[in-house]
Amino acid sequence: MSRQHGILGALATACLLATSWGIAYGAEHELGRLERIVKSGEYTAASGDLVEISVPSNPSTGPSNPAAKLKVSVHGDHLKKVGVYFAPPAKPLPGAPGEIRAYLTAHGNGTSKVTVTPISGSGQEGTPLEITLKVAKGE
Repeated sequence: MSRQHGILGALATACLLATSWGIAYGAEHELGRLERIVKSGEYTAASGDLVEISVPSNPSTGPSNPAAKLKVSVHGDHLKKVGVYFAPPAKPLPGAPGEIRAYLTAHGNGTSKVTVTPISGSGQEGTPLEITLKVAKGE
């Protein structure tokens, strides 16, 4: 079952990347990059990039899971939320943690802020990640 989740996760990510970067629309579109963020701070991305914000998650711990869900708040016009997905561990072992990931696309020129708050398995809000992202064309 966990191998199936890994394959489905990889397939979902590939579809997400294809849609977000415009691969499905033809060769005239430039490919963006995947920008991975794992902690609060200031970051830079180019217009067209896919931004991934990752938080450790372990569904096997039930209510003790520190990040069963993510609450994502975007402030500004230069980031668009695509979705939130769970990524199982690379090596599926009983009790091994995975990641819960929020995906956003970067657009235009300017600065946007994102607050990503983990929600535990018992519904408690954890410490939010505060991210400032400067988006620039042709970076």
